[in-house]
Amino acid sequence: MFSMEHVKRGQLVTHVTLALLPILGLLWCIPAGAQTGTIEGTVLVNGAPPGGSIMVAALSYGWGYTALMTESDGHYEIVSLPTDVPVNVYLVITFGYHALAPAGGDTTLTLSAGDTATVDFALESVAAGPARGVGYWKHQYNALTSGHGNAQESYDDMVEYAWRAALGAPGYCGEGNNVPLPGQFHDVSATFCYEQFWAFSYLNSNGPGIAWLHQCIALLANIASNRLHWGDVVSDDGATVSQAIQDVAYSANEEIKDIAEAMNEGRMIPAGVIDLTRPTIYYTHAMPSAPVVDQVCVKPNPMVRSSTLDFEVETAGQVEVRVFDIAGRAVRTLLDAEVPSGRQTVVWDGMDDGGAAVANGVYFYRIETPHDGSLSARFVVTH
Repeated sequence: MFSMEHVKRGQLVTHVTLALLPILGLLWCIPAGAQTGTIEGTVLVNGAPPGGSIMVAALSYGWGYTALMTESDGHYEIVSLPTDVPVNVYLVITFGYHALAPAGGDTTLTLSAGDTATVDFALESVAAGPARGVGYWKHQYNALTSGHGNAQESYDDMVEYAWRAALGAPGYCGEGNNVPLPGQFHDVSATFCYEQFWAFSYLNSNGPGIAWLHQCIALLANIASNRLHWGDVVSDDGATVSQAIQDVAYSANEEIKDIAEAMNEGRMIPAGVIDLTRPTIYYTHAMPSAPVVDQVCVKPNPMVRSSTLDFEVETAGQVEVRVFDIAGRAVRTLLDAEVPSGRQTVVWDGMDDGGAAVANGVYFYRIETPHDGSLSARFVVTH
């Protein structure tokens, strides 16, 4: 076991490069030669550059979707965006941070041909007090379930913390982060997924070799309750919470216990313990796992004899595609089935469900999934 001194910490690291998360989508249904626009700006965290990458996304229903990472100074640039239609640009906000500007971390604007619009974002860490040790979280669970003793956390808050802690286990909960938690932390996250609030009951378990589990549960609770942030510095040589979790994810249980315990108790980890070459990953809020639909494209538009709807399904699942007229009446059901992940194509011949040709006018494709709500794409029919 290593020894550590009690010191104050909590500043956001500004010199560690964040992991580059995958681009989620980069497809715009824009005719060749069409005029486009650009959105650029800067993302600041606690008033300073993030020292790495934060995910920024742009979405225009019926036209396309893009998500990319900022540069280390927080700058981003999204090019080749459609014009004369609403474009929503937003941050994929991470645990422990909220948007100061724009409110909610997103805004919608309409670009003109050749325009470059500027949208700057400001995030700040949400502080909820110092990290708490295993004893604190054990007391909260026991007080809430037994009715004896005073709990500092409410039952609803504890349920919320358990839900957030479960988000690191995609494949278990059916929803997860852009980057899943590694190693044993993934398994502990899965325990929260299955047992939710009751996962805290493992803090009452005893036996040899189980102390690491107690510390991992407490650590995820501290992160989920915003007492620790992924970018907080937790070692004398500048390692972050995220780097520490990755570094010990597949290590011996005793090492996991020691490092997690240090973070839970507010003690700095000595220099040289954590591998500083590991990236700092700002894990994001949950995203529905199946099916997620984006990258919607209608062509040709206007439609003459037939129209093709292309869309991307990230994971297999039930998808329904219907055509509606401008009054909101359902005209034709084109698809209602399980589809595999990947690019999907649906062709409409301009006929309604009764086999009659529809009148000229404005129509909408609506793509619906159980988990992702619906997306609509507008198009015009001219016979």
